[in-house]
Amino acid sequence: MSIVLSMLMLSCNIFQPRDSEMPSKPPEWNILTSTAEKCLENLVYAYNYKQNGIRYDSILSNSFEFYFDPQDVQDISVPPFWQKQQEVSVLIDAQQQGVDAESLFLSMSNIDGQNDNHNVTTVVFYRHYELWVSDLGKIYKGKLQISVEKESDGLWRIKRWYDYREGSEWTWGRMKYEYY
Repeated sequence: MSIVLSMLMLSCNIFQPRDSEMPSKPPEWNILTSTAEKCLENLVYAYNYKQNGIRYDSILSNSFEFYFDPQDVQDISVPPFWQKQQEVSVLIDAQQQGVDAESLFLSMSNIDGQNDNHNVTTVVFYRHYELWVSDLGKIYKGKLQISVEKESDGLWRIKRWYDYREGSEWTWGRMKYEYY
């Protein structure tokens, strides 16, 4: 019986190494933000791909400021704005507090009738946003105004970001405050 079992095991190539699998696709990221649009894309990639959280600070200017919706300032006692250190910290904290890669999804769309303002060294984007956090079962939505500037190294970075409510009390700023 043991001979039959040994022959059967050898014939199945059970001890042969298997073929290697193709690596999964790396998270999307624009290494060089040579245009304002690539900088804005990286904002989406930082939220949609957990692996990009550590890169988030590279798309923010050293003088970055995030301005909370005035109603959030009043309702939940957040400061009127915060700076780069707090901004980077909140994404990293959210990703480390159990928000896995598949539970955070950001989408943005143009605002009808509101054109972006393009200049040689600055661009102001106006967008609707929805940030879905499935672990919390919440969708944060509103409007944003993001000013992106071309810095001395030739790369574009986010300088100012204004958050506005749009029919919901669950703004992006509120999500940031909850994780800070």
